[in-house]
Amino acid sequence: MSKIALVYSFEESNWFSCVKIVGNLLKSYQIIQGIELVPVNYSAKMLATSLREAAEEIVEMKPDKVVFLDHKPHPNFLLKELFKVDQSFDAELVFHIYGDFTLYFHLWMNVDELLVGKKIKFLCASDKEVNLVKKFFNDKKTFIEKVPFPVDNTEFSYLETNSGIKEKYGLKNEDKVLLYTGRLSLQKNIVELVKIFLKAHADKKIPENTYLFLAGEFDTLGFLFADVYHHLGEYFRAYDRAFNKYPDNLKNKVKLLGSVPNKSLKEYYNDCELFVSFSTYHDEDYGMSVAEAGSCGMPLLLTDWGGFSSFLVSDKCYSVDTSLTRKGPTFDQQKGYDQLIRAVSELEPDKSSQYKAFKDNFSIEAVSDKISKVLKGRAVEFSGFNSFLYQLGRNYQFNSRVFFDDPDKVMNNYYFKVYDVYATENK
Repeated sequence: MSKIALVYSFEESNWFSCVKIVGNLLKSYQIIQGIELVPVNYSAKMLATSLREAAEEIVEMKPDKVVFLDHKPHPNFLLKELFKVDQSFDAELVFHIYGDFTLYFHLWMNVDELLVGKKIKFLCASDKEVNLVKKFFNDKKTFIEKVPFPVDNTEFSYLETNSGIKEKYGLKNEDKVLLYTGRLSLQKNIVELVKIFLKAHADKKIPENTYLFLAGEFDTLGFLFADVYHHLGEYFRAYDRAFNKYPDNLKNKVKLLGSVPNKSLKEYYNDCELFVSFSTYHDEDYGMSVAEAGSCGMPLLLTDWGGFSSFLVSDKCYSVDTSLTRKGPTFDQQKGYDQLIRAVSELEPDKSSQYKAFKDNFSIEAVSDKISKVLKGRAVEFSGFNSFLYQLGRNYQFNSRVFFDDPDKVMNNYYFKVYDVYATENK
């Protein structure tokens, strides 16, 4: 029986999506047959003595594989201790890579020499993330595969019964509702989404009884890569200025719901007709809200930016082209308008085929099967990170805005060289 050390923080992340990802990954590992799992706590609050104890625990258990499940803390701190305890430690190392990979080039660089010659596997959540991470290896033969972050179908699945969500907001059951859930943020393009939706209404291209629900809170993230910082309430005021230019009969079609408890989202996903997100968030490596909405059978209208493109698994998934500019990533708003009209016109009451497509690709069981195959696969000895990662890592140590040209206030060539694979092909 293979013994696996599962390394993750027993203290929950500040990012709720990451809390769910780690919990669901654990469930996927736990149902794999023929392995022994040993959880190892690796927390940001650990002191040097605690790190040493965690490293000693791993060495003493003599695992066949060490799997890093979590995104924080970065593996480098524990790896350094691990190889101090045992320089000849040769268990296979498996890293689940998250969207913050590009924030930590300097930390990967610092453990590069320790990893060279070791048996290593890198697991990314989407196809485009695989293509991004590949840019930083010396050897094209380095083991890297897509392993999606799983959805727990006991939490998110298709319901044939109505939960009364529309009635809660004064709508009729026959009304059509487009739904966005998540942070209401600059890079999520919420203002652009509302403008496109209301233009489709003003042009009478979608039925009068079509509404847009925005579930989430406005945040202050801005676009840090581009030196855009928001004060509290700044993005809401930008939204409010744009929204209030429309007449009341159109404004009534959009409803700000505020934060919706996670346990209630299943009801929203089942009662609403179409999930929509025009996000071009720079590290959109996956998208748990998208995966959960699709797992409830919702048709999806998404940009093809980053990990979103990996959700195009049925004819009920609609895609909008994206491209990179000197101001950052953007999407084709005319294509967004056209696809919104098309998606609304093709809405059907039966969501079972979409539910099945997502269950086949993103359920805990489906991801468990994928992980099982990856664990059985032969690991390749790691030949190290390439000079491109070192260049970016050293730049980060000097200036954390690696992708931004301060004098001209635009995204630099590094940004295009790294993120071109996240945008639409051949753009």
